[in-house]
Amino acid sequence: MISVYICEDEPKMCSFIETTIANYITINNLDMQIGLATSKPTEIVNEIAGNHASSIYFLDVDLNDDTYTGFTLAKKIRELDPRGFIIFITSHEELSFETFRHRIEAMDYIVKGNLDTIKERIAVCLESIQERLSNENDSYNPYYQIKILDRIYHIPIKEIMFFETSASKHKIILHAEHETLEFFGKLSEIEETIGGTQFLRIHRSFLINTDNIQTIYLADNKVEMKNNAFCLLSRKGKKLLKELSL
Repeated sequence: MISVYICEDEPKMCSFIETTIANYITINNLDMQIGLATSKPTEIVNEIAGNHASSIYFLDVDLNDDTYTGFTLAKKIRELDPRGFIIFITSHEELSFETFRHRIEAMDYIVKGNLDTIKERIAVCLESIQERLSNENDSYNPYYQIKILDRIYHIPIKEIMFFETSASKHKIILHAEHETLEFFGKLSEIEETIGGTQFLRIHRSFLINTDNIQTIYLADNKVEMKNNAFCLLSRKGKKLLKELSL
């Protein structure tokens, strides 16, 4: 799930932005969530430090803060989240050119004023981000996309521990770092899509992310993943893992 962060020091505007984004996410069943809405830039920095998933940021430019302006906060975010989506919301239209001086790749620069216009621009940004994520998934798979009912989920590939066949017929269970999702699918089709050296079919019921292996127990025919879950290991699976380690 992709987190959305808001940094705005006007309480009413912050609340408006948060409500607008939350409503759009709910109405369109997006795999997004509000991570944090705050007037304090350091809270944003502390929240995303160590978090390797790309996120979305709506930032006020003229922040009432001794350490950060909206631009310097954006530069810090770029250090921590190089592929994140940054959108500025500000009363100062003339400062839009500062994004070039600070070498910040901003997705949009929304000028405060008419609330309906702000709402429309936020919707356009979120829709565009959703399209980009879908296209990225099709091109080089930084995310794995699944559909459950009418909702689409984008799971970062690096956060996937393993896939396993479900006890429910024609269903697969995806085990990720922060969530577990069950959906209709075939393990063989998933293997064709993302299989290779990173994802190995080590058992007829398990397709694992080799980057997230914690311990291999050859004698016990099992593999422990970084989330402390165990996957069964077949004789063919042992051979594949041995070949991978050579």
